[in-house]
Amino acid sequence: MFHSVLDGRLAIRPGMVERILAAEPEVLADVLARWGSVPDEITVPGDVVLAFVASFRDGRAMQRMIRSETVFRWVLDRFGYDELALGGTSANMAAAIAALGVPRVLVYANPLTGPLAAAFPVDRAIETIGPDGALGAPRDVARGDEVFAIHWIFEYQAGDTLTIGPHTLTAPRANRFIPSWNPANNQIRLSPGFTGTFRRIAPEFSHLLVSGFHILSDRYPDGTTAIECIRPVAEYLATVRSVAPALRLHCELACIAGGIVRRGVRQHILPHMHSLGLNEAELMTWLEDLGRDDLARRIRADDSPLAALDGAAALAAATGVPRIHLHHLGYYLALVEAGTVAPEAVRQGLLTGASAAAVRARTGRPPRGDELAALSDVPLRPESCAAMAALAATQPDAERFLATGIGRYAGRDLIAVPTRVVDRPVRTVGLGDTISATAWLAEG
Repeated sequence: MFHSVLDGRLAIRPGMVERILAAEPEVLADVLARWGSVPDEITVPGDVVLAFVASFRDGRAMQRMIRSETVFRWVLDRFGYDELALGGTSANMAAAIAALGVPRVLVYANPLTGPLAAAFPVDRAIETIGPDGALGAPRDVARGDEVFAIHWIFEYQAGDTLTIGPHTLTAPRANRFIPSWNPANNQIRLSPGFTGTFRRIAPEFSHLLVSGFHILSDRYPDGTTAIECIRPVAEYLATVRSVAPALRLHCELACIAGGIVRRGVRQHILPHMHSLGLNEAELMTWLEDLGRDDLARRIRADDSPLAALDGAAALAAATGVPRIHLHHLGYYLALVEAGTVAPEAVRQGLLTGASAAAVRARTGRPPRGDELAALSDVPLRPESCAAMAALAATQPDAERFLATGIGRYAGRDLIAVPTRVVDRPVRTVGLGDTISATAWLAEG
């Protein structure tokens, strides 16, 4: 849960954005007038460009929701896409863990129509629940032929340049910007077919991964806020936990732009979670919400592993979630409440996630279980080793930490691993979903 959509994948090629803006001087003027700002939502064409610029400049993944059908049509007409493919957090996670051999994977997809169902891999492990509550393969329970949502994936490579007016930018690393049109799920009204059927069969499953709150708006035209949308989800999760007490829950935070949305997730969703996952850009936003601007500035200024570690510790203390998993380019770390999971198991999970992400980056598809080797042909970056050395400096026995990746910090078990980075990835979208889902399940 949630969400499964069609991704409009697009490689941003040299001059593409510049040509669009040259043909539309009013959009260019709007972008230059607001240069440096980052919109929380996309309501006019200039917002698309400004948010893309922010992602491109920092080489950081970013997602923003399109709230205007006029802008949706503008993106479709001006940018188009190279291909439509399966996307969305729940679909990415489901495809990844099914490919690795998890025997039964139930994925939330709403509205589940023919085009979306056809995008799922044909895999006997993947099931979903149709609008009428029927359980089965996506193609068997889908209804209708409409396309209700497209999440564009604007991908760029390290070293790409972008010139807008007097400003010339160079992307420091490969990443993506995701402008998303998904009005059907704008308030995450849970599908009644799904809620009834899953409540009945929840005890048959071991893990539940929850995300998608970035689709919500802070406020709606009818006067309601995101809180009114989040509470029913939290109440449903409480019901599920009551009927399936052994079920372990993970929340992938993703790029939530709205402050009210983040507050609602923190207050109502995270108390039900055993684990949460996020990257460094998302961590900075949450630290600012917690009043820890000092830590956010440290991470933003020098990308320090120690600042990221302190930030993860602050998030752990504020939320009480037993497992915090930070995935960063070059290293992953987890802060885990002692006694909940053996540190060695967490380390095995992080290594599995790292291998899975590297295979996906190289191939553009979910990795198979037989591909999770050491990947020795993908070198460790000097930054990865430097990050591990910096983290080791926080430990009484630095050599032991460097040898094992296991230590203690802020009253929790600290587990960290260096990762192998593919320099020119075929795909960057879905990497965080792959990392978090495979790492968590591989802990056992």
